[in-house]
Amino acid sequence: MDSAENIEIVGRKTFFIEPNRTLLEENYLQRLVGSGYECYIIKNSVPSSFKKKIEGIIGLFPEAVLIFNVEAKMQGVEWLSYIKELRNKQKSLLIGVMASKDFIKTLDSSYKVYANAGILTLEGNAGDYDRVKELLHNAKASGRRTMVRAKCDDKSVFALNKNNKTYNARIFDINASYFSCSFAEGEIPFNLYEHFNNLQLIINGMKLETSAALVMKTVRKGAYLYIFMFTKPDGTTELEESTKNLLLQKVYQMVTLEGNRIMAQVLSD
Repeated sequence: MDSAENIEIVGRKTFFIEPNRTLLEENYLQRLVGSGYECYIIKNSVPSSFKKKIEGIIGLFPEAVLIFNVEAKMQGVEWLSYIKELRNKQKSLLIGVMASKDFIKTLDSSYKVYANAGILTLEGNAGDYDRVKELLHNAKASGRRTMVRAKCDDKSVFALNKNNKTYNARIFDINASYFSCSFAEGEIPFNLYEHFNNLQLIINGMKLETSAALVMKTVRKGAYLYIFMFTKPDGTTELEESTKNLLLQKVYQMVTLEGNRIMAQVLSD
């Protein structure tokens, strides 16, 4: 798969650099996971190693979206010159800027030329989430994904009971709509679209009671893989809102922990 095709399918990781945390709330990022956007906050950087940190991110993710808070003070960094430098050095990057409404009014017009991901105005109100999401949508940061998927640890499991027999499964990955798994028994005698209530899932240590329907069965690398869709107890699609929010919070936590683990070496000051 070439780079352009990969971006189209899985999108771009987005990094909000030194944001004003009173304007860019972390729950925005959790909600964005449910729309296919994988976002990280980079904060509390040491000025002497700030550029090295950004170079490390670019080295790992050369097609990332970087959104700089140009209202932040960073010793040794003049934002417009630095953004120009990054754009010239790494053509595949998308760079945006963010700041408060009053500060945006003072920006040099050249920002519109070099901030190819756009300019994000944060006003400290409920509309900020929609403005963040609109910028990411215009940058096509989600690719074809409608939700971000998190990989599960090897202790993520659940069991199904049918005809007085228990089938044990290992969960591989999960988002707020689906999860994939395989059963110790290999192929199992379940029908496509069969619905199950009172499932007890363990997802990276979190226990979740839910309902689900089997929507896909396939074979990968010689093993049977099953895809289940979360449902309400009556079989209608989607989770109860409270359960969905809990799961989104967990998926965001899992994605963030894994991303931070990968970036730990290059992001350390």
